[in-house]
Amino acid sequence: MKLETVWGRDGAAYDQVNRALDDLERGLGASPDMVFLHGAERCNPRGLVELVTARWPRARLHGGSSSLGVMTRGTFEANPTSFGLMGIVDRAGAYGTGSVALGAEPRREIKAALTRALEQAERPGEIPALVLLTAPPGHEEEVLLGIADVVGAHVPVAGGSAADEDVAGNWWQAANRVVGSDLAVVTVLFPSGAVASTFHSGYEVTKQSGKITRATGRLLHEIDGRAAAEVYNEWTDGAIVDVLGKGGKIVPKTSALRPLGRRAGASGGAVEFVLSFIDTALPDGTLTLYTAVREGEQVWAMRGTDDSLVGRAGRVARASLDELLQENARARVAGALVIFCAASAAFVRERMPEVVAGLDVTLDEMPYLGAFTFGEQGRFLAGGNRHGNMMISVVLFADGGG
Repeated sequence: MKLETVWGRDGAAYDQVNRALDDLERGLGASPDMVFLHGAERCNPRGLVELVTARWPRARLHGGSSSLGVMTRGTFEANPTSFGLMGIVDRAGAYGTGSVALGAEPRREIKAALTRALEQAERPGEIPALVLLTAPPGHEEEVLLGIADVVGAHVPVAGGSAADEDVAGNWWQAANRVVGSDLAVVTVLFPSGAVASTFHSGYEVTKQSGKITRATGRLLHEIDGRAAAEVYNEWTDGAIVDVLGKGGKIVPKTSALRPLGRRAGASGGAVEFVLSFIDTALPDGTLTLYTAVREGEQVWAMRGTDDSLVGRAGRVARASLDELLQENARARVAGALVIFCAASAAFVRERMPEVVAGLDVTLDEMPYLGAFTFGEQGRFLAGGNRHGNMMISVVLFADGGG
């Protein structure tokens, strides 16, 4: 198994794109079997997909938009026309990508995409090592349920919801030769080597907690029988007092550093939390979230800092590496996919070079491609596959060692 990544500044400059494709094939030493494409909202995704599939018609392609741009080994530049590519050469493995336009029944609809992906991998009816997901924001929980309906709840899912610059719906997704704004894209992986994924928040849990007593999907109405906005305002020492009673957007910094957390499971004595980003407070005290919540769940105020957001990518990559080596001490990492919350990236934008440097050190200069998303999906060791916000996911690819 061989992985390589390239980065480009302008997806509409075809001479630059073709040089990037030349560099990718040169680094791989062969044409890729699998290509991952992530880029900013104005990176010209249709043109990029056309060039990639024309050059490598047998390769599977999975892509999605990334807020700000992308990060690769040694590189981050906030640029709305930039793009990144990761190629995998793995002749002994099998990969397949499928997509579906989401409508009124996401749980049912995703099954067709997953079936097509398994057929393209020539592994119908088999269980993949991992499923990668890219979808538009809004129905991630239902999509995860649909994936479980086909391959079971124990198969790890990793991914992120496509993002744009201003939450204006200018995101895109790509699957093989298809590009759209409403596609759920799934890739099934049957690699010849090992694959390991890790999903974490990197936030500290506080003692401030309560039970959700009224909720509707992504609307959190009440905590402990009181208006959720009032409770959250108390938990954050008056951080949203200006919108109480009249409604309004929550300051992104507040939501970025003080999201809500729910217990996802416990492993090795450590409790794992899945986070929810708070978007607005409504006049009646309801909080609107980017995840679904349920009545009866316990919710905690979580706490993050600039330093914790900067350092967590390297920490999660280290956890994924440790998990991989526990399975096979002789495994050699070939590369990684990194899914990083777009809100986190925006908040520490000036310190993103430190995030990249931490990944470079942890991954020992191996190639990786990182996307900044409006929702993250991953598997907790004890809590199964979940959708959350302000999360980070790292997928490592490795050969079996020699």
